[in-house]
Amino acid sequence: MKTTFLSLLLFASLAVSAISDTPKVTFKGFLDTYYGHSFNNYASDRRPGFLYNLTTTDEAAVNLALIQADLDGGWYRASLGLMAGTYSQENLAIEPDALQHI
Repeated sequence: MKTTFLSLLLFASLAVSAISDTPKVTFKGFLDTYYGHSFNNYASDRRPGFLYNLTTTDEAAVNLALIQADLDGGWYRASLGLMAGTYSQENLAIEPDALQHI
């Protein structure tokens, strides 16, 4: 499923770039890491469930890693971002597996 989706996305971007004279593609990246320590001595290494961000304790973790590609062809624009980390795991847990990181 993921390979089919990514190949269709790649084919669509190539088809769109063939139509335009000079499309501009830019790539962006972002990384947010953290280390948390709790003095409350929780039973596990997870903080309480009402916290949606920075949920692990006593270990280094990635809060948000984001890679984004933007396509600007003048009269059309497209943007695709892929994310990972504890932020996306906690906030997008209810989403379908194929769409959790998009």
